[in-house]
Parts: sequence; structure tokens; C-alpha cells
Amino acid sequence: MKLAFIILSALLIGACTEKTTLCQCMKNSIDINKELESSLNDEKKIRLINEQNATKMEACNELLEKLSASEKEGMSVEAKNCQYYPEFLKLF
Repeated sequence: MKLAFIILSALLIGACTEKTTLCQCMKNSIDINKELESSLNDEKKIRLINEQNATKMEACNELLEKLSASEKEGMSVEAKNCQYYPEFLKLF
């Protein structure tokens, strides 16, 4: 019983300390876009995709909302160093 509690606690602490990164947000956007494209404009599928990814994107939105203008400019270097950057640019 104590072992199960320790394992559960460790998992929760690990999950809570994991920070969302700009690169991860780029990957999330790409993945969601691919899902949306495969939905073939089916409104039910689109709604489901959006619901399933709301939490994932909420963390990304919070990441960007907390940044000042100068911090956002500084993130351009991080963005360009992300392996998903070229594919992310194609979305826009």
C-alpha cells in the first residue's frame, strides 16, 4: 500500500513539474492540424478533435500569455532551433 502511494506521488510530481515548451507547442499545433485535415470537414470529428486537444493547447496559450513583448521576441531563437519549426511555418 505504501509503495503504491509512493509511486503515485512520484508520477503526480513528475507530471506537475513538466513544463510546456515552445517547441512542444509547435508539435502540438502540427499534430492537431493533421488531425483536422484528416477529418474532411466533418463537424463532429472537428468538435471531438478540439475537445480532445483543449487542455494541451491551453498550456501553450498560458505559456505565451505570460510572456512580455521582449520575451516573445527572444523566443524566436528558441523557435528557430526547434526541429518542428519548418513544418510549423507551413501552417501559416
